[in-house]
Amino acid sequence: MESVRLYLERLPRKQTDKSFYRQVEPNQTIVIYDRRLPDHVPGFRQWLLQFPYVFAVRSGESLKSVEAFNGFLSKVHRKVGGQANPSWTVLAIGGGSVGDFAGFFASVYKRGLKLVHLPTTWLAALDSSHGGKTGLNFQGAKNQIGTFYPAGATVMVRSVLMALPQQQLRDALGELLKIAIIDGSPWVKKMRLDRRSTPSLAREVWKYLKPAVEAKLKVVRRDPLEKTGERYRLNLGHTFGHVVEGATGASHGISVWLGLQFAIELSLEEGILDRKRGAELLTWLAKQSAMPMIPRPRLKKQTVSKLIRADKKRAGPNEVRFVFVKGLGQTEVRKISIERLLTAAKENGWLR
Repeated sequence: MESVRLYLERLPRKQTDKSFYRQVEPNQTIVIYDRRLPDHVPGFRQWLLQFPYVFAVRSGESLKSVEAFNGFLSKVHRKVGGQANPSWTVLAIGGGSVGDFAGFFASVYKRGLKLVHLPTTWLAALDSSHGGKTGLNFQGAKNQIGTFYPAGATVMVRSVLMALPQQQLRDALGELLKIAIIDGSPWVKKMRLDRRSTPSLAREVWKYLKPAVEAKLKVVRRDPLEKTGERYRLNLGHTFGHVVEGATGASHGISVWLGLQFAIELSLEEGILDRKRGAELLTWLAKQSAMPMIPRPRLKKQTVSKLIRADKKRAGPNEVRFVFVKGLGQTEVRKISIERLLTAAKENGWLR
């Protein structure tokens, strides 16, 4: 069954938002939420009172450990174990780590409960709450234990997202630009994220949230379990972006933004992207000037090599699968040697 996407102006109410309550019966719902939300989202504490079974968690990568999961499982089972059954729902309210954790819990507890996401960060609303991936970390490596478990519904709430701080909004732009380049539909050519104030920029991102989500789902539907390689296109900007993130501690959104620049440069060098289209694409990216134009980092070759070789998605000991750009709406996955990638990084000023 196709998942439902709901775009609501405010936290749902029983009197008016029947589409939400068709997915969620409060007395048969396990709510897992980021414990910081009651202090940051107006009305959230009162809204939670309708749910008898609520569990606050500390968001972040430490939440996704096997040890944290085991402790949480024991707590939930003590409270609802004798009542819950597969007709119950898990409502995950938070960002990416909460969604990954709650999604994994829903996929395995009682052999699978229904799942609904209510993302409370722009990054989760744009990306991580769609696509069905869940995950726990193991022995220092991310998402080594997980399932594919699509939510029955994902609920985007405008008032919640609009209240987020500026950094969270800007940090989501790397993922928005990534999916825009992959998709290339008419909405992409209209997009210009050059608003200087947070409220107006937030309105622009909300405007493009639905087509961006649909663009991601279009790719996911062609390869839901990552078997054909089609879904790998969603890694555009991430191979080198993860290197930047690991080497500098830059945020994920900034790192993906820089990874997109490198992907375009490497595509030009490999002759996959011609000069005319490359110039057009760089001009289009420049118009998205709400993304801070930070200088590219100067990285150590040894650090870059080590981080790329540690990437679980590499093609072999000396190769990576890389998502190249041929133009807006045109991407291509090819293998490239790590040494060639390092040479290109050196030539384009990314290495010391």
